[in-house]
Amino acid sequence: MAAVLGGVLLLSNAAWAAGCSIPIFGQPRQLNLDIVGTVYGAAIGDFNNDGRTDLAVTSPAGIGILFGTGQGGFSAPQTVLTNVCDTLLVADLNGDGKLDLLARGESGSGWWLFLGNGNGAFASQAIALDTSYLIAEALSDLNHDGKPDLALITTDGLRVSLNRGDGSFGPAVTYSLSPGLHRGPGGQRLQQ
Repeated sequence: MAAVLGGVLLLSNAAWAAGCSIPIFGQPRQLNLDIVGTVYGAAIGDFNNDGRTDLAVTSPAGIGILFGTGQGGFSAPQTVLTNVCDTLLVADLNGDGKLDLLARGESGSGWWLFLGNGNGAFASQAIALDTSYLIAEALSDLNHDGKPDLALITTDGLRVSLNRGDGSFGPAVTYSLSPGLHRGPGGQRLQQ
């Protein structure tokens, strides 16, 4: 099985050919995920703490969770939130050991934090983050304190907001990027 989620190619059932460094994969199979409309964004994680990889997707119907079966498939999607978002990021943002979702509202209409409760359900709250002219986003522990921080690439540069450990982020600090790194969708150069 192969899928692209958040720019990452996911592969399963790989077998290595003898003496060859190129993986050989079985026949891909298509999964009918029963998603209503277009999928805007997707993320993977164990949202119900059963040890199986689950899939979170956002579509016109909202955010749905497809629970992993452990056999390479997923359950029918369960709409857990009706917020329409176009980007999903996954991490434990409040340090409780349960995966949370950070989602950008449709067409850049703000950010939502969805705190996971460990059984596949989430509580939501709007958070204020300036995401104007957003090009890319990522969560990573940038200051080595054990908490995932938010990095946003915008036409203004790299904006870093440090995680406070309670599901909120500190004010963004903007770092200038070299002119060659300001690229928009499709790689076109943006005016400075």
